[in-house]
Amino acid sequence: MMGVYRAARALAHRGVPVFPCARGAKNPLTKHGFHDASTDPTLLDAWARRWPGANLAIPTGLRSGLFVLDIDRKPDSADGMHSVAGLQQTLGALPETLTASTWSGGEHRYFRMPAIVLHNSAKKLGPGIDTRAEGGYVLVPPSLIDGRAYRWTVRAAPAELPLAWVEALTPAQRTEPARRWVPRNDQERSRADAWCVRALQSEARVLADTPAGARNDRLWRAAAALGGLVHTGAIDSSDVRRALGWACSTWSARDERKDQDTMERGLAFGLASPRQIEIGGERAA
Repeated sequence: MMGVYRAARALAHRGVPVFPCARGAKNPLTKHGFHDASTDPTLLDAWARRWPGANLAIPTGLRSGLFVLDIDRKPDSADGMHSVAGLQQTLGALPETLTASTWSGGEHRYFRMPAIVLHNSAKKLGPGIDTRAEGGYVLVPPSLIDGRAYRWTVRAAPAELPLAWVEALTPAQRTEPARRWVPRNDQERSRADAWCVRALQSEARVLADTPAGARNDRLWRAAAALGGLVHTGAIDSSDVRRALGWACSTWSARDERKDQDTMERGLAFGLASPRQIEIGGERAA
């Protein structure tokens, strides 16, 4: 199917890895499923020749940088749109974002993956709502099931998932930091230290330049992201508080009490959600 082939090449060109699924179905055709997803044009050409009628899928989570809200609208199950409408009353409105209609009449709403890694969930937010994140994948247009196609309905850049929605999807937080990461050698220790310090400096600079109206959300995300690095031992909670406190102090108008509360909530979440770090092209958990 040339439409699927063109869609695969277009996604890969934008850096989104893709992989083939069975004709008219969701099961992957490659040996390792979504782990085989690629942006390599040569491999995509080979897949197109081997499985010319395949469906097309992308991994969600870290590989693609995408989080997907999967809203069901099947006749024999709960209407996810009703659940979304209710959640927007309590968690706040969802922004316009890249959206596809699914074969069953539901929606896939694509968001940028939050700094804190989210995982797949089933009905955690409510009836008829699943999420596809780290460890998951979704079919993308123009894939077909039962002769009905996935179609792009909103062609916009993936938006940030609002903070309240991120928090609603997170597990209960621990009160103590996660187990410390132990480097394998001095070189790995040195690289990890440098990587974490750069992350600390970068988050502080970005936060300082964040415009009014977006600062509270950005502060939580920065604190959560940096809190997730404390387990490495390269930085500690006091480093995070000092760096982000400096960034907040550069704002011309602020509510210090609110800023402090937001920072502590984000930091607590990050401490309970250790991040992987990139050192020398490899990930250290």
